[in-house]
Amino acid sequence: MAYQVLARKFRPKKFVDLVGQEHVTQTLLNSVQQSRLHHAYLLTGTRGVGKTTIARILAKSLNCDNPVNGEPCGQCDACICIDEGRFVDLLEIDAASNTGIDNIREVLENAQYMPTVGKFKVYIIDEVHMLSKSAFNAMLKTLEEPPPHVKFILATTDPHKVPITILSRCLQFVLKNLNLDQIFDYLKYVLSEENIAYEEPSLYLIAKAANGSMRDALSLLDQSIALANHQLTTEVVQKMLGVVDQDFLYDIFLALNADNKTELYTKINQLLYQSVGFSALLDEMALILKDLATAKLFSLDLHPENEKFSILANVLSDEEIQIYYQTIINGKKDQVIAPDEYTGFLMTIMRILSFRPYFFKDKSQNIATISDNDRLKKKINYENNDLIKKTVPKQAILNQSFDEISQEVKKNHVNNHLTSNNIVISVDDWYRYIQKVNKKIGTYIILTKQLALVGTNNQGVICAIQNENDFGREILIAGKKNIEKTFMNLFNLQVTWQPWTDNLIPYHSLKKIHDSEMEKKGLEYLHSDKVANKLKELFKGEWDAQSIRFKNID
Repeated sequence: MAYQVLARKFRPKKFVDLVGQEHVTQTLLNSVQQSRLHHAYLLTGTRGVGKTTIARILAKSLNCDNPVNGEPCGQCDACICIDEGRFVDLLEIDAASNTGIDNIREVLENAQYMPTVGKFKVYIIDEVHMLSKSAFNAMLKTLEEPPPHVKFILATTDPHKVPITILSRCLQFVLKNLNLDQIFDYLKYVLSEENIAYEEPSLYLIAKAANGSMRDALSLLDQSIALANHQLTTEVVQKMLGVVDQDFLYDIFLALNADNKTELYTKINQLLYQSVGFSALLDEMALILKDLATAKLFSLDLHPENEKFSILANVLSDEEIQIYYQTIINGKKDQVIAPDEYTGFLMTIMRILSFRPYFFKDKSQNIATISDNDRLKKKINYENNDLIKKTVPKQAILNQSFDEISQEVKKNHVNNHLTSNNIVISVDDWYRYIQKVNKKIGTYIILTKQLALVGTNNQGVICAIQNENDFGREILIAGKKNIEKTFMNLFNLQVTWQPWTDNLIPYHSLKKIHDSEMEKKGLEYLHSDKVANKLKELFKGEWDAQSIRFKNID
């Protein structure tokens, strides 16, 4: 027996078998049960969502000898003949190839005769919007008042091209695109019926590529089964669809965030040898950014199993995500005029890198940088593992300025730093150090946000990380090594670690104080500037402290 493709083999034969169109099937079932049958139906929707399938099932229900609650029995001669495509009272017309008035006149003339074997003559006209204007006009009278034994079922992917005079004579149903889970579950059912082994991620890739069309999903499944030799793996499906693993795209975003141009170029070059569609790749990146924005705005945990997604959600600001998204969307538009897809993709990534410094300059650039020699000249000494915790309570610090913090710490340590061999670090020093480290640390900036200085010794600094258990073991180990290496390279300081205690001050808390101080200084500067105040009076506005950006106001 000849092989039958999955899309035909698993075509639903009853309303109950249809996936995702309950709003249509329930209406039609009730109509058949109550004998409240319209003379013309119009089914609209994208390709592969069930328009022709519903039309055939409805034709069976109308002509079935033993319907059960509106469903065709599937056993009578009418049902069997319709399934086999040899029912004389069911005529399927492809309007794309029968567009003229002569074709429609022939249909209308035959419609006057009684059905040969069934209860109704059913005419299914597919892609009805392709009919000519004269053909539509010829249909109007018959479609408005057809013989009682005739039913018209029209189907189209583009209802806007159907004349309003036709639309007003039909009962219209809009079929929805199927969602990812509906397609995924049906693919699992098909593979279980076919006894084919599969990896679940591979089915998600196929379901995603189908874009809401079940027929497209089954066609892709057919192709992947042939390619995989009845062992459906994620790797095989990725190669077939020309897509890359999402972790690979996360790595690209992390490299972008870390400004790691070498790693970024290496990864992009790897794509050249994977036969990927670069336009589709931009779509995937835009979808990741959509998930990131949604997760951050609504505090959702969309991908709890993926650590890289969590890292991205923490290291990318809302503004960065929006700028990345807009740049990628504009890059997708430019693909059609780019020399080739790879060039368009590469230029989009380079555009992000080019604009990134202007939008996302680290706030540490508002702070004067200091040299290693300056560090040794500071007047405040954190010694014997004794930082702010012995001088200022944590809650008090959050309500004080950097100057106030430094004064209190200085008062407690002024007699110690003169004789100690320990390295001297002030609150300002520590903040600036972390700002410098953040520029080099890349992905592990999520750890430096939680970093606190416990104390100092004669070789370097003693640190702790808040909420260590929130991070994966691998990320924590690799992150600490990266922090140690960066401190040594930048400041020639050795980092040692101690457990976290509640009275330590993490970097993100110091940053809040710093940002507040900068906003205050910015407002003072604006209030003292004559030009700025004239503009404020002219536009009758107020100063938004959080929007102030400056390099130096001293």
